[in-house]
Amino acid sequence: MEAILGANGDVNLTDKRIAALTPKAGRYSIHAGNSLYVEIWPSGAKSWRLRFMQNRRRQRINLGRFPEMSLSAARAERDRLRLEERRVGK
Repeated sequence: MEAILGANGDVNLTDKRIAALTPKAGRYSIHAGNSLYVEIWPSGAKSWRLRFMQNRRRQRINLGRFPEMSLSAARAERDRLRLEERRVGK
């Protein structure tokens, strides 16, 4: 999949493009911009994940499943968590 960045730094993905992603033999991920990505499992399940650093270690959290959580909802949750992280401090 071609990664084209939009004006806000997010990859040019849509819910329609995500729905069309097909499972492979192993899990794989598609970058959605600013540490957000969708992980596609061999079963066909699609999960939103967010990468971040904590105590100088790379961490990741699960935000929800697609299509229950849309691309715009995942981006909004990412932005909310980033804002909360800045308020609380690292």
